[in-house]
Amino acid sequence: MNHETQHPPEMKYPKTIFSREFIQKHGVIEDVLGGFLEGQMKEIQKVFKYKYPSVPKSALPKLLSRFVTLEGTKRPMAISEIRQSELTAEQLDFSLEKLETARILRQEDGMYELAHDTLALYIAEQRGTEEIAFLEVVKMIKDRHHVYPQTQTLLNSNELQLAAFNKKSLEKEGVLTTEEWDYISKSKKGENQRLRLRQLLILGLIGVLSSFSIFSYFQSNKAQQKEREATEAREAAEGNLQQLKIEQAQKTEAKYKEHLALGQSLMAQNKYLEAIKEFETALVFNEKGEEALGLKKEASSKAGVSKRFESLMRDGVSLEASGLSTLVDARSKYQQALALGFNNGLVQGKLEGIKGKLENAYDKFLKDGDTFFDAEGYEFALKNYQQGLRINPGESELRQKIATCKQKLGL
Repeated sequence: MNHETQHPPEMKYPKTIFSREFIQKHGVIEDVLGGFLEGQMKEIQKVFKYKYPSVPKSALPKLLSRFVTLEGTKRPMAISEIRQSELTAEQLDFSLEKLETARILRQEDGMYELAHDTLALYIAEQRGTEEIAFLEVVKMIKDRHHVYPQTQTLLNSNELQLAAFNKKSLEKEGVLTTEEWDYISKSKKGENQRLRLRQLLILGLIGVLSSFSIFSYFQSNKAQQKEREATEAREAAEGNLQQLKIEQAQKTEAKYKEHLALGQSLMAQNKYLEAIKEFETALVFNEKGEEALGLKKEASSKAGVSKRFESLMRDGVSLEASGLSTLVDARSKYQQALALGFNNGLVQGKLEGIKGKLENAYDKFLKDGDTFFDAEGYEFALKNYQQGLRINPGESELRQKIATCKQKLGL
């Protein structure tokens, strides 16, 4: 095939407006955005396949998945953080450019993120079991490393086996930092030291018992000496047992603190359901742990608030995307979410963003109302004035215009 005489397929990005009528026709916003994403990705894949035919088809979906957390939320990333093992630097730049052009990604102040929260949830739902399992291993390593300064707890043998099983994928995808790889190495050394110490203890006990048996055999006629040595051996065994109990208690306390710290870290991230599980695990190691009991109760309370908050925010985002006439309703949802006192920074950002939209919408309703009024289209003028009054209910001049329209219409 002579590429010099052919041209790459033209990318077509039709203008898409998510109006109320559009959503009623095509379904809920999740289905609309899912169809939008699939359509845009097909167009990008056509161009990508022409320009880079050797790159596998899975490369772009894998790249897009990097912008979504395991929980299905958006994950903003700086350009320096974005990697995809199947793409060269040139191919990565090309992919980001096309995804941004297609309005799947957006870029601001050097940070890339998905253009819509619902896209993140849709992408997360398309992941296979192997990808989810891999992401859970990555999350486990990152979470354990994050709380290590507080807990001083290394990865256990089972966790190290999971890391070893996924080592090639972890290296290939480049998802771990140098510090996190160092943490895995340190955990391996700690596990090896623990195993060696255990072996030495067993060999020592075997040696002591063997020596005692041989000595007893040759000194069986010395009953008093045998009784004394037996007593000493028993006391030593009791001492070892007591020491083992102390060590077990210390390990149990360390496990309690480890899961307590993990739960606190998850609460700081507003992940209350996951935090509850960690507190429940901590209580397995110390069922009377007052701090774990108190934090579990607090997390359970906030989990309910979290669900209500997420519901209000989803409704607000949907209403904000539905058109000018629903902006006031979206603002109301955000204000209700703000009243919950949960993640106020996020809500304040939404309210600040919608403020400008409402100002523009008010100006448009007022301008359209005046246009219809001047053309004696009083019914349409009334509707526009009423929409404007919803935005600024205290505007007396607007109330007067509404009254005049009603008078003209004989209402």
